[in-house]
Amino acid sequence: MQRKILIVSPIPTHPKKGGNRARVYNFLRTLERLGHDFVFLHVRQMKGDDSAMRKCWGERYQSCGYSQPFFAYSAFTRWSRQSLGMSYNYQIDEWYDAQLNVKVAELQQQHEFDVIVAEYVFFSKVFDCFNDNVLKVIDTHDLFTDRHQRYLKNGQKPRWFSTNMMEEAKGLDRADIVIGIQEKESVELSKMTNKTVITIGHLIDVVQPQSRTWSQDKILFLASDNPINVHAIDSFLIDIWPTLKRELPNLCLILAGKVCDKVENSPAGVEKIGMVEDIEQLYRDVDAVINPVLFGTGLNIKSIEALGFAKPLVTTEKGVDGLDKGFNEAFLVVQTINDWVRQLRELENNPEKYLKVCTDAHEFAKQWNKLQVAALEDMLSTDTHESKNLINFSLS
Repeated sequence: MQRKILIVSPIPTHPKKGGNRARVYNFLRTLERLGHDFVFLHVRQMKGDDSAMRKCWGERYQSCGYSQPFFAYSAFTRWSRQSLGMSYNYQIDEWYDAQLNVKVAELQQQHEFDVIVAEYVFFSKVFDCFNDNVLKVIDTHDLFTDRHQRYLKNGQKPRWFSTNMMEEAKGLDRADIVIGIQEKESVELSKMTNKTVITIGHLIDVVQPQSRTWSQDKILFLASDNPINVHAIDSFLIDIWPTLKRELPNLCLILAGKVCDKVENSPAGVEKIGMVEDIEQLYRDVDAVINPVLFGTGLNIKSIEALGFAKPLVTTEKGVDGLDKGFNEAFLVVQTINDWVRQLRELENNPEKYLKVCTDAHEFAKQWNKLQVAALEDMLSTDTHESKNLINFSLS
């Protein structure tokens, strides 16, 4: 059944320089492949490449201006928030700009949507523009209750949105269906709302392996410049890389993406290449992918994408948070410096292990994508009165 869907997102799809952008982009591509009619409305909270998005989505791309009133707070208001312990927590609608309502009403009059998807719970107020016959869906991306504390505990300045549980529940309760990006987040979301909660992980491209042997002595870290990634690569270059380079002297680390802008020094054997247009070619040019993140929020999209390209992934346990199967088969989990050395040395010197990890990664990615698409199709086949009967698909 073809549905008419409006996706309202503060995140652009282009340029594709972060995991959340990749999630929105692949969500739209999957809707396209499934034959649904959609409009992607980018609310310009975050700047994007309008010409690239228009070229990609054609008339299905729409945009709307955005202003953030909290940037204009007075010094007294900021002091008041701090004195109440609200320095980092916002009310659920504090990032919502009411001018969006005019654009949404115009689009609804033109298209008569069956489904409205809000990217992020703090844009859930857009549902007020629609009647009960429209299926209302929140793609949460992350949990936001006291999210700032995860940064503070790791010595990082909090970034992005954080709120309290009561406010997050208020936003979730506006939906008919709430999408968690991983199973354990769906469990937490279910504790905050009695609305239907399902799990749809990151939808990925699954690419047939191009090479099943170690041949180039290159490993890759592809990431955005968010503090979690910067903290990860800084720690890796200080604590892990010197030993790796000593034990595996031919090894080269390729840093790609916006994270390169935050890496001030490049030790011997580290090459910064910045933003990359042809991601598939980038993966073909390396032997393995690393993800050294030490803390984080949400599903680690860079990890599941590496598996989609059938590359061996060597990662901390936090880097595969949300992937309940595949440990040390589809991906290799490390805890110590010796683990990093051992796993990469075995990939380099053991062709049978390298082949098996590539094959297992590819099979994991295929099964993963199949389940996520099935969950999406099931969701879109319902109406507002049937949403309670949805099946929760997961790999666990």
